[in-house]
Amino acid sequence: CAAGSHACVVGAGAECLNTEGSYVCVCPAGFFGTNASELCSPCPANSTSGANSSTVEACACDAGYTSASGYGPCADLDECVSGNSTCAEAGSGGVCENTVGSFTCSCAPNFFGTGHACSPCPSNSSAPAGSTQEDDCTCDAGLGRVFSPCYGTLCLQPA
Repeated sequence: CAAGSHACVVGAGAECLNTEGSYVCVCPAGFFGTNASELCSPCPANSTSGANSSTVEACACDAGYTSASGYGPCADLDECVSGNSTCAEAGSGGVCENTVGSFTCSCAPNFFGTGHACSPCPSNSSAPAGSTQEDDCTCDAGLGRVFSPCYGTLCLQPA
């Protein structure tokens, strides 16, 4: 290989590997081809393969992507619709937002937390969407925040 006396088309993605007394042409990871001495083709967008893959079927969709065939072309997987997200359920205040190749979690209005787990604001209080801590919950007009060892944070009429 180092002497250049091989038929691997390195500029077309093929790699030359020395063997005892000879060589082999292989396609690197992310490429496929049946005759690496001629051409290695890149896997379709959003998919990859192991080294020395001979067919496009070896190009598996990347995480966060899917296709009907299991290989390219691979489109964004909507984890929120497919149930593949780790967000809290909508009924528990969770909000899942699909992003290209992934997703984000947050909490709905009047809930707070990581988005993977959300807790409701205390009675008589509210918080904007995306609140992360109980302090984001604001007592309704005319009510004050009180902490009770038995009941936690409460919003009550001032004494």
